[in-house]
Amino acid sequence: ISGNVGAGEDTLMTYSLPANALSTDAKVLRITVFGFTAANANSKTIKVYFGASVIGSWTSTASGISWRFESVVIARAGTQIASSSLLISGSGVNALQDVTTPSETLTAAVTIKITGEAVATNDIQHYGTIIEALG
Repeated sequence: ISGNVGAGEDTLMTYSLPANALSTDAKVLRITVFGFTAANANSKTIKVYFGASVIGSWTSTASGISWRFESVVIARAGTQIASSSLLISGSGVNALQDVTTPSETLTAAVTIKITGEAVATNDIQHYGTIIEALG
């Protein structure tokens, strides 16, 4: 378990995807991230990064809720296509994020990173991450 520290964007988790892990077109990576927000009305932002690209982002003042991002990255012609969805508890929200097109160099390691930005320490808590190669 990790949480944000005070104000500003904090890294909650990183993973180094090995070089060439998405070396062939149509290879797929699924990133599942989940956690909880503090029971207050502070503004909270959670981001999922694939290399330098934000592939999922959510900002809210939601109080005391569970959250889960599921992001899929597909290798395509030397670039990538990514899509993320978000589930949050209590409201039945299932928000599909825009499709993004990261352009990371896949012959090198790619950093997958989860960040939290909020006002007070532990406004955002990261409980776990699952990274799966699907194809």
